Amino acid sequence: MCILDGTGRLLARKVEDRPIFVVGGSRSGTSVLLHALGKHRRIYSFNGEDPFITDIGGMMYNLEYADQRELDYYLSSLQVPQAYIARNLRKLAYESAFGYHYGLRSMLRDTVKGGFNLFTKTHWCVKTFPVRIVADGLLKLYPLARFVMIHRSGIDVVNSRSKFHAFKELDFRKQCEDWTQSVADFAYLAEFEQGIAVRHADLVDDPETVFRRIQTFLGLDYDPAPANFTSTNQIHPLASVENQANVDVRTQMSQRAPVHESWTPQQREIFAEICGQAMGRLGYSLPF
Repeated sequence: MCILDGTGRLLARKVEDRPIFVVGGSRSGTSVLLHALGKHRRIYSFNGEDPFITDIGGMMYNLEYADQRELDYYLSSLQVPQAYIARNLRKLAYESAFGYHYGLRSMLRDTVKGGFNLFTKTHWCVKTFPVRIVADGLLKLYPLARFVMIHRSGIDVVNSRSKFHAFKELDFRKQCEDWTQSVADFAYLAEFEQGIAVRHADLVDDPETVFRRIQTFLGLDYDPAPANFTSTNQIHPLASVENQANVDVRTQMSQRAPVHESWTPQQREIFAEICGQAMGRLGYSLPF
């Protein structure tokens, strides 16, 4: 191990084993949840998406849970021990979020900027997209990992996706299908021992209660900073519009007209056909 690796791992040693994976479909509130969790004095957060961690979890699942015949063949082809691969996958997962040498440069940069004390941190947090088998793989790498899933009414998600630059070219039916698929992909987290599920609407209406619940689940003392951030920072659904600070998020959201009012009768019919059952499973009613 090089000196820089050794230094970075030494500094990251308290957080390395305890990842928090923020999970949810696109436009469901994952970004505001991730940013808010990063305000907790014990959490070191990477405020972006890290789909590579999903790939790593899949690789680890194959190393642990493949069909025995395939697993025997797979392991016999390796020229290094399985434990060596797992150790390096853990390092890659962490560095994919924070950078080389266990995020050494990121840690030093954040310390110099002020207001950051790595020695108070006990968890690291990142957004990724694990289906059930990927979560099982990640838990093999990180037995202390926790998953925080956020879901949002499909009506709001489909409307937001239709305006977001990455998805707006998709037709309405595809938007509905993608939301329904994301509900199916992450449904396991609602009853996962290492996971907790929260609603976007509750996060807006009563962030203190939501974050008390999350922080209790994570085994952390309550810190009001995540709730304060959520109630005063608008993470805008359109990438072309800047986020807003020092605003009353609950009031702003409550003043918005119901988005489905702008939909055509055909769009409402398509949504009900494709998303109706998933809406019911999540406890949302159709207003049309």
